[in-house]
Amino acid sequence: MKNPFTNLTSLFSHGSDSVVGIDFGSSAIKVVQLKKKNGQAVLETYGSVALGPYAEVEAGRAARLPSETLADALKDVMREAKVTARACGSAVPAAESLIAALALPVRQGEDISRIIPIEARKYIPTPISEVTLDWRVLQKQEGVSAAESDKTEVLITAVHRDAQERLKTVLVSAELDASFLEIEAFSTVRAAALAPDGAFGILDIGASASKVSIVDNGVMRDAHTIVRGGQDMTLALSSALGISVIEAEEKKRSGNSQNGTQTVSVVLTRILSEAREVFRRYEIHMRRTLQGVFLSGGGALLAGLSAEAEKTFGAPVTIIDPMARLAAPAFLSPLLARAGPEFAVAIGAALRRLEEVR
Repeated sequence: MKNPFTNLTSLFSHGSDSVVGIDFGSSAIKVVQLKKKNGQAVLETYGSVALGPYAEVEAGRAARLPSETLADALKDVMREAKVTARACGSAVPAAESLIAALALPVRQGEDISRIIPIEARKYIPTPISEVTLDWRVLQKQEGVSAAESDKTEVLITAVHRDAQERLKTVLVSAELDASFLEIEAFSTVRAAALAPDGAFGILDIGASASKVSIVDNGVMRDAHTIVRGGQDMTLALSSALGISVIEAEEKKRSGNSQNGTQTVSVVLTRILSEAREVFRRYEIHMRRTLQGVFLSGGGALLAGLSAEAEKTFGAPVTIIDPMARLAAPAFLSPLLARAGPEFAVAIGAALRRLEEVR
């Protein structure tokens, strides 16, 4: 599939110290190539390829491809976008990972390494031996109740080992040198460049799922996955109006869905309601108020979403603009701003890899 951004790549010069960030989404692979110049991240090229056609379904549909086919799709988008970098960082899809915050009855300073695997079993639906488990002790926040003061808060992350090996195989096949694989929520947070003080929410609406994250004082404190996304809206609209999935996707994005507006609204309301509950639980538990919510992912561009989200969350809502962090020709700003929400994960991964370049 031809990449729509291939004509932009001649505007940028590529070098051996360039890096690439990769987002293996459920419906598309997105790549972003960056280079550091005078201490600033410079956008060299970026591109996306839909996975649906590789599975003989419509573009925009979620598709789980065999490793060989996924590698072919990655090679295709790299070729179309004229990616030259070999050094890369990649995000692990939310469907293959888990993030959870635990409050453990352990005083700070005590060894919690034995307790973590036991407690993690309550949240991880597969045997612990099948995942790579990691954790981070979270700093205590002010305002925590007395009942919680004796507990240590820990953020655990788990990634399926099979998923890790699958992505590693794909990256090697594409002749890429990946220094890390990280859960996509962390890539999104890095791309958002949130203020170091205060609590913020992020709602990333992808094709097959929506991801909710909470960042407080610059640290991710919680994350949840909602098993509904932009694809659900598109399929509902296609069924309601009796049109093709491709037509429904176009109408959804433009806001010109006419009689299907209510159909899209039902799915969207469920996503926003579940996200609101995640935010409210955190605010009540931590006695904190979110200063704002950022929208990310392809679904962030849905017409009227920001206004509806502000009514639901009762907080300022902003569409993420990670491209604003990158140096690029000024005349491309409008196009890049619109592309930003969809490429946030890839940008976040590339920024981390760029930090490793000396």
